[in-house]
Amino acid sequence: MAKRVVLVFLIAFILSAPCLAANLAGKFGIGGIVSGATSGISLRSFFSDNFTANVSFNYISQSNNTDQLIAGINMGYVMEVFEDTLLTIGGGVDLLQGKLSGASINGYSIGLGCGFEYLLGEHFSMGITLSPMIYQSTTSGSTTITATGIGSASVGGYYYF
Repeated sequence: MAKRVVLVFLIAFILSAPCLAANLAGKFGIGGIVSGATSGISLRSFFSDNFTANVSFNYISQSNNTDQLIAGINMGYVMEVFEDTLLTIGGGVDLLQGKLSGASINGYSIGLGCGFEYLLGEHFSMGITLSPMIYQSTTSGSTTITATGIGSASVGGYYYF
């Protein structure tokens, strides 16, 4: 019974979200993201006040002869939870290419994520994202490694046009 009550409140919360104070439809942003040894740039577009898509390019370079380029596309549903504070829930796909301890690798991952973003005026924002990975497949030579349940946290900011 308690699960049903929580589900009803969650559905009501999501359906009431389109009442945004911020006018985001049509905005385009460019930003930077950092997550551990990974850093990169992200391009973001709001197709409506409640729907966004990101394209990101990340690079990992470590001293153990590891260099990886990761390109990804993510889509999300956006809702304003507090004044000037957005919650985004979504998912995406990342492709990776590079070297891991000197061996050539390539692969992909599928993940979900949620993040909070605070709007600092009309053009700037800062945020944090938690991204649990659902599935990853990495191939090096004839060896394929799969993983589930790994995640990451990232921080970043955007400049919106």
